[in-house]
This record gives sequence, C-alpha cells and structure tokens, in this order.
Amino acid sequence: MLTDALRSGEYKQTKQRLRNDEGFCCLGVACDIYMKETGDGEWVKMALGSSQKFMIGEVGSMTSLPKPVAEWFGIQGLGYYNSSEPHLAQLNDKGRSFQEIATFIDTNADALLSFR
Repeated sequence: MLTDALRSGEYKQTKQRLRNDEGFCCLGVACDIYMKETGDGEWVKMALGSSQKFMIGEVGSMTSLPKPVAEWFGIQGLGYYNSSEPHLAQLNDKGRSFQEIATFIDTNADALLSFR
C-alpha cells in the first residue's frame, strides 16, 4: 500500500517535514494513507510557515512518524531501519526519489516492515 502510493505519482515530494505546501515526505505519505484508510487523524496547518502537523487525538508531529501510524503499517522503529543503516526519513531528506524509497522498502521489507 505505501510503496504503491509512493510510486503512484499522486504525491509530490518534500523534505524535512511530513507535509508542507510543496508536498509530503515518504513518512507523510504513510500518515495520509493511514488517515484515508482508518478515518483517524488530521492535517493541521501551522500558524507560521507552510508546514502541517499530523494529529491523532492530542498527539501530533511535523517531522516524525506517529506511533499509531507506524504500528498500523508495521514499520519497525518508526521508520528507522537500524542504527547503522539509513532510515526512510534520511533517504527522503537526502534526495532519494519516492520510486527509490519504494524500492528500498521492497528490498528490505523483512527488516523494515512486518506486513499486516
């Protein structure tokens, strides 16, 4: 589901934030899919700047994957592959395309994801 969305062309890519006026990071795409599929969560525009915070109840984030989203997708370590390997946010912020990130997820699925 996440890799399909990353490859779909539906989402424009941005860096350093889950979502802003320019687009989404790969973890922001995960949040958006979670919201659409579960009906839980919402994007809240910040008063200053172009960033949006993903809120689930009283908990929100602009930069990291909320725990309920990580658990729903089965993403281990909130998108961190392990301490010595790159994690999804690093790949995104260092300029890897959504296509490349989707391929990384597919290639490392056993270590990164426990699919539902």
